[in-house]
Amino acid sequence: MNQSNQIFTEPLDCIGVLRKSLSIMKNNALKFICLMLLFYVPMLVLALAIIQNSPANLDDSPFQGANLLMLLITILLDFTFMAVTVITAKNCLQNIPISIGNILRQACVKLLSIVVTSLLFGVLFGLLMAFGMLLGMVLPVTVIIPLTMLACLYFLIRFCFFLPPILWNDRFIGLSDSWRLTKNNFWWLVGLSILDWIIIGIVAIIVLLPLMMISPISYQDILSNPLAMTTDFVIINIIIALINGITNIFSLIVYTVAYFNLHVRNEAAGRTSAICV
Repeated sequence: MNQSNQIFTEPLDCIGVLRKSLSIMKNNALKFICLMLLFYVPMLVLALAIIQNSPANLDDSPFQGANLLMLLITILLDFTFMAVTVITAKNCLQNIPISIGNILRQACVKLLSIVVTSLLFGVLFGLLMAFGMLLGMVLPVTVIIPLTMLACLYFLIRFCFFLPPILWNDRFIGLSDSWRLTKNNFWWLVGLSILDWIIIGIVAIIVLLPLMMISPISYQDILSNPLAMTTDFVIINIIIALINGITNIFSLIVYTVAYFNLHVRNEAAGRTSAICV
């Protein structure tokens, strides 16, 4: 039997995916938070170190020398966190015992593939933006901006599921798998994404915005004078980072549930999509 059918007996609608994701997060909150802290604590330390080590002159780039190295380490930690969260969500879906060591090993083995595919993803969007700028020379701005945004959204949706094939289908580049999987599912994924963004937006408005407003000093003040960093500033920004981490976990769980649900949707519609988990 296909592994996807062992998770879902029938396709879920957008609300069903969100409910399933909330259930996974609620029932495994401690596991996800522990994994988040494992990555977010060093990322926070590196971020504060970058701010402290930034040049006083705002015209100079803060990403030089040691700061550039710390930024690269932070990016690698973030990629690994994404992979670890997706693997954990899949294990929760399939009721597989969670071993942090095994999950970290699975994620780290695939890290090079994730980085290379992400770079290709970024290059694609760079080319889209460049093409949009060229078209801007002959078309009105009111036309080219919506067209460019729609093109970026289309390719973002079609290529975004590159991570699961890398993790479980032994692909080095997972873009083609994502393209096949999302065929005829574009608008369903747009609807799911909008609902996910609404939930994240509500959290941002209710929780994050007030915290940012009560921050005693701004990032610009810190960059111009790192010694001005206060304890209140550090505490508030740690809280903001942790809340962002929790919302990222939720979005990655939605992403994982949607991945398996897409296979069931394709099977129900008579389309085939290889899955190996």
